[in-house]
Amino acid sequence: MTTIDTGFFTMDDTNVILTKTLKHAQDYCVDKVDAFVKAHPQTDHDNVLKALKMIHTASSSRRLAIDVSNFILAHPSENLKTL
Repeated sequence: MTTIDTGFFTMDDTNVILTKTLKHAQDYCVDKVDAFVKAHPQTDHDNVLKALKMIHTASSSRRLAIDVSNFILAHPSENLKTL
């Protein structure tokens, strides 16, 4: 079985996001995306754009945490593909 690396975020990030103001939570998430892309230059550009749009359109830290958790669950590494 092939192991797929995790994406931009982990579930622990949602807990961190919830402790921050929206602006600081957004900065935290952008830093996570930037660090991931730097470590994985072959990252799909469309996914980066989706993540950044999700981050910048969040209306609250709580909403951002929910969106990040949904982004995590949609990642292939979670093996949650639906039929």
